[in-house]
Amino acid sequence: MAGPANLLYVSSCGWRAFALAELGELETAHASASRAVRAANASGFAYSQAIANTISGLVWWIQGYLDRAVPLLETAIRLCREYHLVVWTPIPSSLLGHAYTLLGDQERGLVLLEDAVNQTETLGINAYRSLWHVNLADG
Repeated sequence: MAGPANLLYVSSCGWRAFALAELGELETAHASASRAVRAANASGFAYSQAIANTISGLVWWIQGYLDRAVPLLETAIRLCREYHLVVWTPIPSSLLGHAYTLLGDQERGLVLLEDAVNQTETLGINAYRSLWHVNLADG
């Protein structure tokens, strides 16, 4: 499954994983995120891969396992930059920036956190805008 059909499946698995993680159902959240990653990687569709890596990283980030979240979020950022996925970029930018600051790398973290807020405002996206501001303030 490639392209838009894959994107719908990956997005559905990903947002389900996010919701489950927020509810504390972490085992099920990881399973859903893993399905998203497998489907995205099988398709080779960069946007799906960026979403899947971001959401998988987000589940680890919510759980506090930053060492597991960081490589996934770094992959998502790389994909966003390489394929110009501007609309998606603020999400992994904020999460990775926050993780970096918590791990003691303020310099790299704050750049990503500020970029996430600025990009979100430039794009006029209100979803998670307040969370990106909270992450920036925490950083």
